[in-house]
Amino acid sequence: FPEAAEFYQKLGTRAIYVGHPLLDMCQIQNKTAESKQILAVYTGSRKQEHKHLIPLFIDTIRAFEKKHKLNVIFAAVNKAHADTLKAAFPSDVQWDIELNQNRELMQKADLALTASGTATLELALHQVPFVAAYRLNPISAWVIWHTVGKRYLEKTGYIALPNIIMKKEVSPEFLQGKATVEQLIQGL
Repeated sequence: FPEAAEFYQKLGTRAIYVGHPLLDMCQIQNKTAESKQILAVYTGSRKQEHKHLIPLFIDTIRAFEKKHKLNVIFAAVNKAHADTLKAAFPSDVQWDIELNQNRELMQKADLALTASGTATLELALHQVPFVAAYRLNPISAWVIWHTVGKRYLEKTGYIALPNIIMKKEVSPEFLQGKATVEQLIQGL
């Protein structure tokens, strides 16, 4: 963030803002016409994220698929993550998992459902419309909210990096209790 350089300069450190390395890594490619839209799903890289987001994302996709023809592809960061996803999938779905192919999936995705994190910035740079969500264990959420979370949200107003950078909501985002199937479907 440009503000970071100013912060460090005020502390007497020589700092300049040079941008983000993702700008150099993301390449926009023309998408091929498919009969179904590709919904890319990023559930985060942490086990706690998986525990709270995978069931929510599965329920959201199942409901969204009732009205939309989709090719659903989940991104997995490692084999354990892929195994967790496979175990959570309902037996009657034909969803795919791509292992360590985040950027390649973004290049072909038409829309995305994602955990809040770096993936939101990458999706924005790939010009993929997305909905971001984040849920924590309720006790952890309460502790974070009452220590740093409330001040953070008052200062930034958002959890998704593109929204923070733009200082306005450019992509829908939902946190904790607002991250519901209905809200995510509406955002998609």
